[in-house]
Amino acid sequence: MATQPTNLPVPSESPRDLKFNAGKIDEYVTSMGWTYTDRFGQKHYTIEGMNYLSQEAMAAYGYVILTGKTFTTGATLNNPNEVLLNTADGEYYKWTGSFASGGKVVPANSTPAGTGGIGPGAWIGVGDASLRAALAAPGGVNLVNGAAKQSDLDSTNQTINKRNYPAFKSCYELAASRLAKGMAITADCRGDSTMYGVVSGGSGQDIQRPTVTLTTTLRNLFGVECSINNFGISGSTLRGMISGTDGASPTFLASLNTSSAHVIYCNHGINDSQLDLSIDQFRADLITFINAVRDVNKVPVLCTPNINPATTLDTGGGLITETKSKRLERYVNVIRDVARAMKVDLVDQYYYFQKTTRMYSPIELVPDGAHPSSDAYAMAGRNMAIPFVNVKPLCKAGDKQGFSNATYFDNIGASKQYRTDYLPFRRFGGVIVGTRGATNTGINLAVLLDNPTDDTVLALYGTQWNSGTKSTLYDNGIQTNQYAGTIEQGNSNHATIDWEGIHVPSRCKLYAGLHCMGTLSNTSMGGTGTDFALAGYGLIPRVESTASNDTNGKLPYSYVPFCKNTELIVNLNLFTSGFALRLRAATDGVDLLIINYTLGGALTVNRAGESPVTLGATVSAGSYNCRIRYLDDKSMTVTVGSLSVTLPASTTPLQNMYVHGAGINYTVRCISE
Repeated sequence: MATQPTNLPVPSESPRDLKFNAGKIDEYVTSMGWTYTDRFGQKHYTIEGMNYLSQEAMAAYGYVILTGKTFTTGATLNNPNEVLLNTADGEYYKWTGSFASGGKVVPANSTPAGTGGIGPGAWIGVGDASLRAALAAPGGVNLVNGAAKQSDLDSTNQTINKRNYPAFKSCYELAASRLAKGMAITADCRGDSTMYGVVSGGSGQDIQRPTVTLTTTLRNLFGVECSINNFGISGSTLRGMISGTDGASPTFLASLNTSSAHVIYCNHGINDSQLDLSIDQFRADLITFINAVRDVNKVPVLCTPNINPATTLDTGGGLITETKSKRLERYVNVIRDVARAMKVDLVDQYYYFQKTTRMYSPIELVPDGAHPSSDAYAMAGRNMAIPFVNVKPLCKAGDKQGFSNATYFDNIGASKQYRTDYLPFRRFGGVIVGTRGATNTGINLAVLLDNPTDDTVLALYGTQWNSGTKSTLYDNGIQTNQYAGTIEQGNSNHATIDWEGIHVPSRCKLYAGLHCMGTLSNTSMGGTGTDFALAGYGLIPRVESTASNDTNGKLPYSYVPFCKNTELIVNLNLFTSGFALRLRAATDGVDLLIINYTLGGALTVNRAGESPVTLGATVSAGSYNCRIRYLDDKSMTVTVGSLSVTLPASTTPLQNMYVHGAGINYTVRCISE
């Protein structure tokens, strides 16, 4: 057999031995060989072997087969050791009733049941057919008790069913079957004070507590108002929730059958770690939670806790001591292990909090050591929607999120188009185009940041063309202290449409995790046109140094352009008269900004469609540092050495630009807050 048994003493409860013995039962019952070998190497007789021995014994010690006689031919049995074949079932029967009146007469074409019945004091089968029937009957496995019994098989079947994880629902399936079709879901959120949303360092509930933000996120990404129930209890532990001692009424386990929730979140670990509760029990309780939720056909979701930065030494009186802070990650890893093993949806808050410490200190995120700040609570709430969305993580500069196979929601209406008929669409595959209305019109797109934007900026990629309009940037429906700005897609300064132009926000300090990026416009915002177009979002480096080339047309997409909310830094070598610097349109190579120099004379800057502006009337030859800042209000400041001039805000922004020339080293830096 393929299964390797153990050497455990009898009786063994090992599943390996149960499976090995199950195979041996089959060999015992159906093999034509006379013996089989058990897991200790000992040989035993099979049914066929015992049948052979029985025949031999009957022939030698008393069983006498009436040769040529059967229940079909009829016969007379005169002695208790005589046996008669019943051809209907292939079994030999002996008569155990009385012989007081002479032999037992069996008429032709009769059966054991019709000539006295089967059982003690009547006919009894003495061959292997009886044993086969007994083993095949319900509970027949108990006849070989020790090798296996019915309770063992029942337990094994139950275990196999519980481990058939793919049969259980997931949040993604709920998103496909309900949210995407406009049907709401209900979620029960169990956990401690960080699920309840206790204000960090204070009391009461934070306005951006996770359950409130989760409701908003699902609404903004699916257009559905879901019911999110907050059952967080301050001081609750997982042990307390499972044992019913955390103060919930009714208890968690008692409430499962009456809950209307489709999803049940579990956010524990901080208090379990604080109290140094058994980590083995913690693991067992996680498994109990998962099985209990699945048993009532609901979807379990595990959440790791937020980080707990130490606020004091072990001898201090702060909320989180250094020992407690160090201990938490052990419980976090147990949650991850159980989620992975049991294929449960996981919201790894601990991971995203840790990632965000690249840009914000741990104490900024969790001021009192246990409870997040308001912005961090919002991060946690958005992250709770991760299991429902289709989104790929953006990890580094160059990573992008478009609409293909993504989760997004729009209210564009009849004007909506998905355009793939224009080139190049190399980065996103298509662009959604729409016309703004009197009320906010636009798109919310799920974006997952694996790293915070400390060294990158989340730029919007959208069309720049003559009829483009203004749009406001939002994160989960609001302009926050992490992400904000207004983009203008209208541009009358070029003839060629840039279908995937880059727009840099004026503010970008995003936390790690899920974001709901919104681009909204209405007729009151102004702008040169009424149309907007969005290809997606992508990470660009905050600072990129490169070298120019003398391309006169469309450049590859492997560069960060000079555009609004960026600055250009380059060295100008003023030793000959002519063009000192030329910035060209990324789509067609048209000059959009030129710095011109007359040797020993004037240094001027000329923006497309405008008259030249003099930086200096008499400029000596030499090498000068040049810095051009393109501000959010569409004005520009141009500085060369100690000379500086401000170009007033233009009516429409210039499109994406690049430095033209052969081998000019320059740097583009995003000046987003």
